[in-house]
Amino acid sequence: MEFIDAVFYQIHSLSIFSSVYRGRLVANFKKNPILDTPLEAACND
Repeated sequence: MEFIDAVFYQIHSLSIFSSVYRGRLVANFKKNPILDTPLEAACND
């Protein structure tokens, strides 16, 4: 039971992380000029 709970917890935290990261990429892409890649903008934060 504990193992299943741990797996679900990791999946849950991963999904939160990925959605936040994706949101930041989109926000950076809209904010920055096209010359800057959204990935670099996120890394330079």
